[in-house]
Amino acid sequence: DIQESFARNYLMERPDLQLLVMGHTHRAALIEITPQRWYLNPGPWMEEARYATVGPDGPELRVFNG
Repeated sequence: DIQESFARNYLMERPDLQLLVMGHTHRAALIEITPQRWYLNPGPWMEEARYATVGPDGPELRVFNG
């Protein structure tokens, strides 16, 4: 996946960042690149009602069950 590869490289170049959020692929992803550093793509809202939250324990992918 091109975005995951970009995220891995970018996070390795930027040790000051803990989270990189990207979109537009409509593929949900939450990958811990190194401990406590993540690539997050919440994925498709319209098709799957996915969203993400970020809390003290890190990011989390969720599905809206409204």
